[in-house]
Amino acid sequence: MVLLRAKEKEIRTYLRHFPAVGITGPRQCGKSTLAKAIIETIKGAIYLDLEDPDDRAKLSDPSLFLSQQKGKLVCFDEVQFMPGLFSILRSIIDRNKKNGQFLLLVRLLPNYCGSPPKHWPDELFTPTWGLSP
Repeated sequence: MVLLRAKEKEIRTYLRHFPAVGITGPRQCGKSTLAKAIIETIKGAIYLDLEDPDDRAKLSDPSLFLSQQKGKLVCFDEVQFMPGLFSILRSIIDRNKKNGQFLLLVRLLPNYCGSPPKHWPDELFTPTWGLSP
């Protein structure tokens, strides 16, 4: 719990300095718990679990959905399930030029050897916090 509190403080700092912050780690290491602790204190913040069909359905038109969330922190849990979302996030980041827009949670799978796949944009994961169980 102490580690998560320390990481929470650091991630909040990074959200003030970067448009998108990624948290990576294996299943059940605390990524979602950490993200929920952060967003529950931010007015209007939105949490979407992309393993949940209802949350994925909200993104049937990601550009429209995200345009309706302008000015809010949007957290995407299990974002690795929608890699096509990254090009949309990149263009929103470039257009809005605002920090603290997106918190991206990525479950690292064994075949990724500890890093997101190469087709995912690096700048969306700077800085990235990795958590271990």
